[in-house]
Amino acid sequence: MRNWGKVSAGIPSLVSSFMENDPYYPRARPPDPLYQIFRTAYLGAYPEAKEHRAIGLAFLSALESEQASRDNIAP
Repeated sequence: MRNWGKVSAGIPSLVSSFMENDPYYPRARPPDPLYQIFRTAYLGAYPEAKEHRAIGLAFLSALESEQASRDNIAP
C-alpha cells in the first residue's frame, strides 16, 4: 500500500488503483445505486474542510470519467 499526499496531483494514481481493484468496488457509473452508496460514504469520510472536499469530488469525477471512457471502448 502506498501513501497518498492528499493532493490533486495524486488523483490519477488513485483512479488507476481503483480500476485495478474494480472487482471489489462498484463501477463508477452515477446512475448505479451501489455506486451512489459508495460515493456518499466516500465523501462522508472526508473532513468538512472545503479544500479536502474538493479533492474528494475531483477523485470521484475522475473515476466517473475513466469509467465512461472504458464503457465507450468496444472490445
